[in-house]
Amino acid sequence: MGWSTRSSSTIPAVLAALLDAVARTLPDVQVCDGMPVGDVADDIVAIGATGRPGEVAVQASRTGGALTTAPDAESFDVSCVASSWRGAETDFAPVRAGLFAMLDAIAGEIAKDPTLGGATGLARMTVTSFFQEQVGVEDDEGTPSGAGAVATAIFTVHCDGWTR
Repeated sequence: MGWSTRSSSTIPAVLAALLDAVARTLPDVQVCDGMPVGDVADDIVAIGATGRPGEVAVQASRTGGALTTAPDAESFDVSCVASSWRGAETDFAPVRAGLFAMLDAIAGEIAKDPTLGGATGLARMTVTSFFQEQVGVEDDEGTPSGAGAVATAIFTVHCDGWTR
């Protein structure tokens, strides 16, 4: 590829690769590009989101090599959120175990191919925040019927690579 066809960023390719990897690894989990719209499954992973409106999805920096016109070095963090819920289950242990099983599967998939299919030079995952809380549960008619444990983690996929 010639220098005239360089891209401004590898972020779009990395987001697409992460979405594909997570959907392939967790076929029974709702995987979203950004925050979900509409109904949300019991187990969900959102790529490029923190779970809080208005927060940055990807934080990036880019630097050029000294005295070179070669591709720029690019480093960025993709914010992602994963959540697990089991309805009226109020015990955190099984809900937390489900969440961390999802996170372990994602980390394992990234470790198998840390270039994300060539989208970046090196990707690695880190859990940055973990929350557990009891949330209101409603019956089929919308009447409150107790509480249920939910476990949520914000995780970051850090990428180091080069623009093309």
